Amino acid sequence: MNIQFMSAKLLVVFGECGCGMAIVDASKEGGARGGTRLHGRCLDEDGCGCGSCPGCVDQDIILILMQDEAESVITAVVEGVLKNPQCRAGAAIVLDVPKAMLRASQTASNEPLLHTIEGEDMKSGYTMICSIINYGQAEELMAVARQAGARGGTILGARGTGTEEDVKFFGISLTPEKEFLLIISENAATDAILQALGSQPVFSEPGGGIVFTASIERYISLNA
Repeated sequence: MNIQFMSAKLLVVFGECGCGMAIVDASKEGGARGGTRLHGRCLDEDGCGCGSCPGCVDQDIILILMQDEAESVITAVVEGVLKNPQCRAGAAIVLDVPKAMLRASQTASNEPLLHTIEGEDMKSGYTMICSIINYGQAEELMAVARQAGARGGTILGARGTGTEEDVKFFGISLTPEKEFLLIISENAATDAILQALGSQPVFSEPGGGIVFTASIERYISLNA
């Protein structure tokens, strides 16, 4: 099998629970090959990220890998969401993917995608803050982050890969069930949120969790 790695973009769409497939279908109209749907739990004060259904806490998070078709996919998703009253979404972000594995039949040109140049084009004004912690701790961390300026976040269920051997070698507790807390932060608030999260005792415990950030290349509001 002929495999190679090429640059790409990852479109992440935060939608109301149940509208994931509609978002994927819209992306295909723009040339996407498909997408992956994750189920999350929204922790925005007003419910899910769409801002129009305060009783909803469940969310569909759609991941779509793009190459040369990136602009047309983004346009198709935005138009598809705005035209479909049954498909409500709050926002979408674009992340740079320096290396994506592709089969020979999927290869595209090596031209820069979305005119990406380090500098001005990377300044969306937002940062993605990710925390991986033991099950049951995400809501408490979200409350801490909100006090530091975060507006909301999304919890994804996860599972650790630690083994009994890791427990013996690293001296950590083995908690298979994890939570992945994802916060989209305005850059002005990011440092304060990171400091607030870093001050929590959970992160000083071996195996207690990690926090990392990723630069958001582009932020797209999907509220009509």
